Amino acid sequence: MTRRDDRPLSRAGRDNGFAAVKTVVFKEMRETLRDRRTLLIMIVVPVLLYPMIMILSQQLSLFGRRQLESAPARVAVMGDVSDSLIAFLQASDELTLVPVGDAETAVRARAATAVAVFGRSGGPEGTQEVTVFFDGADDQSQRGRGLLVRALSRWGDSLLARRIEGRRLPGTFAQPLELVALPEELGGYALGRFLPMILIIITLLGVFYPAIDLAAGEKERGTLETLLTAPTHARQVVAGKFITVTIIGIVAAGLNLGSMLLTFQSGLFQISGAVDVEFAIPLYAVVLIFATLVPLAILFGALF
Repeated sequence: MTRRDDRPLSRAGRDNGFAAVKTVVFKEMRETLRDRRTLLIMIVVPVLLYPMIMILSQQLSLFGRRQLESAPARVAVMGDVSDSLIAFLQASDELTLVPVGDAETAVRARAATAVAVFGRSGGPEGTQEVTVFFDGADDQSQRGRGLLVRALSRWGDSLLARRIEGRRLPGTFAQPLELVALPEELGGYALGRFLPMILIIITLLGVFYPAIDLAAGEKERGTLETLLTAPTHARQVVAGKFITVTIIGIVAAGLNLGSMLLTFQSGLFQISGAVDVEFAIPLYAVVLIFATLVPLAILFGALF
């Protein structure tokens, strides 16, 4: 006895099968578009919620940064330190020199955010070692360490310039190469670290809920039995539901991608100016990203 599923289909049968699948797709799409929860997941969340979360997070980050930079960092220097270096650090508006006894104790007690301990002087043309103590778990200490290191680097550059001038060498003698990183390249690197993972998770969530609603949800509503009693093959029903879930996943992925790009490139994401990073994605890259999301939505649709 041959099962009905294994019978070879004629061309007319295949055409009727495609028509049945199309009918199931249209039926599922109508029910999906009438479901407010599905529309909430597909449109409201990607278009409004995620940009609002990103903008809120970067505003909180900028607020915290402004609060952190509202006062000069308390730092200290110890060891074989020249009076000219102390005067150089005291002239900085970002630093305040404080007296300390022990470097590690001062950092732990937060008497100073960072302490630079100088070794023995290497003479007029030698190298002097400097050890900077700071607390890596404290934002104030990390900021103080960064400001102190930059100030010492500027001081070291001025010493090098005086040595080169004393030898009557050109100012570019100690800098044979100058590497420049474009802001948009840094922005592309930053986006490449987290944007793919966000899009994958959002595509997964965009497929997950409709897949549950078209299977378990329809069974709970008591409409699955009615659908299975219709004169359509079970495979046609499954194929129609699979195509519907895939379409919804692709639409959700496209809406999320467009919403994020508008957030980054409309000037709303202002943290890029604070760190000298430009978030810009060319059109061909957007098309390529969306093209990679399509098979991803198909894969998740098939799994769910």
